[in-house]
Amino acid sequence: MKKIEKINNRIDELKKEILKLNEELTNIKSFESIAIFKTTTILKDFSEFEKNVKEAIDINIFENLGEKKLAYTIKQQNEGCYIKIEFEGTEKDVEELEKIYKSNKNIIKFITIRCEDY
Repeated sequence: MKKIEKINNRIDELKKEILKLNEELTNIKSFESIAIFKTTTILKDFSEFEKNVKEAIDINIFENLGEKKLAYTIKQQNEGCYIKIEFEGTEKDVEELEKIYKSNKNIIKFITIRCEDY
């Protein structure tokens, strides 16, 4: 009898796990993010940033858009190096990415938006 109870309990646990995973899958959305780096940022720092992001979230596109003049001065910077990231994930992934942004002293501005399906 105890074995049957253990098996039934395990089945219930697995059902809960499946429901939780299904809920997570339905919450996956497409996002696009832009980060603006100081133009003085060295290649090593870009590589480290890319590595940290790829470890944290599942990226579709990681693209360096190059240096551009800013429309207005941000943190005493008139130019910035733009990085574009496209990924699919949940709000937790966005929070994780923004933690990485906030911890990087070379990033002067960032934004992440959810992309609508067309």
